[in-house]
Amino acid sequence: MKTDIFSVYTPPRQVGAGIPLILLHAVGLDLTWWRDQIGVLSNDRAVWALDLPGHGRSGDTSDYDIATLSDEIAAFIGSEVATRCVVCGLSVGGMIAQQIAIRHPSLIERLILINTASRFSQNAQNLMIERANSVAANGMQHLVQPTIERWFNADFRKHRPDIVESCRRHLSQIDPETHGRMWRAIARHNTYSDLVKLQQPTLVLVGEDDTSTTPSVAREIADAIPHARLRVLSGASHLSPIEAPDAVNKEITEFLAFSDAEHQ
Repeated sequence: MKTDIFSVYTPPRQVGAGIPLILLHAVGLDLTWWRDQIGVLSNDRAVWALDLPGHGRSGDTSDYDIATLSDEIAAFIGSEVATRCVVCGLSVGGMIAQQIAIRHPSLIERLILINTASRFSQNAQNLMIERANSVAANGMQHLVQPTIERWFNADFRKHRPDIVESCRRHLSQIDPETHGRMWRAIARHNTYSDLVKLQQPTLVLVGEDDTSTTPSVAREIADAIPHARLRVLSGASHLSPIEAPDAVNKEITEFLAFSDAEHQ
């Protein structure tokens, strides 16, 4: 596996503290969008924030199958982290996290799945394929505003235009071919029947206003995983770690505190 394709940020941290944490971002973003979590979660544990292939400063890869991406990240964990860890994924990052836990369970101590899904209806898959074809043919510009409206609720767009504009600029600079390939991979994602096999304690977070991966979708995941807890975050949509960082950090910190205590 190509463990050298990843751009990684490892912030300063306390030595010998909590279980290591891997952060996997949403499609179209990069590791810098975890900044509100990195500053808090790296106080007492090793944190690795990764740019997914084709995103941020990572190298590209011709294979955008979710399972293959999970294998590449598992190889990174095995070679660089070299111990069991917590994997936290947002949106497509959460889909990859599910696959890592299913395909490489010995690497994963706990899971945190944020605004993600385990499968999609045929209609949703068709829309994703249309989106992939459209961006390949026409570029990113026509997708930026609809994406902003899916990702952030109206109240956040009104009160944090700085973040919204930063995200708009970021999306406008994405390589259309990479974005299209990722959406085709997302459309094929289906881990639902395997979730019952997971034995790792799992935290499932979802924004109450998320129209992409709704609270009912999150509940389906939490109900399928034997040791999962679901938390619905008020005032947040699809990018909960950005819209509601304090609430997300509180939920993650409390969840990880139990894990750390068990290993002391």
